Amino acid sequence: MLLPALSVLTGCRTAAAADTGAAGVIIRELSELPALPAWPDVTWTYEGGKYCLDEADADRVLDYLENRIPAYEFEMELYAGKVRAVRDGILAL
Repeated sequence: MLLPALSVLTGCRTAAAADTGAAGVIIRELSELPALPAWPDVTWTYEGGKYCLDEADADRVLDYLENRIPAYEFEMELYAGKVRAVRDGILAL
């Protein structure tokens, strides 16, 4: 089972790499999809029926939500613009 799956994956990768037409050139212009930022490593405690964070961990979570996620959203918007440009370029061929 592993050998057929490996040959299919290799075949797909080889076919994409071998595409030297105009569409292949345009597709290769795409950068990699931006990676979602990792959730900060924080320690939660449970006190009085509530989950709590200490001040430093709360700052890490706020930085993640207020800075890193909006930056990721901006990177995704740029990536979507590149994908639309590639799509339009392929459609124009």
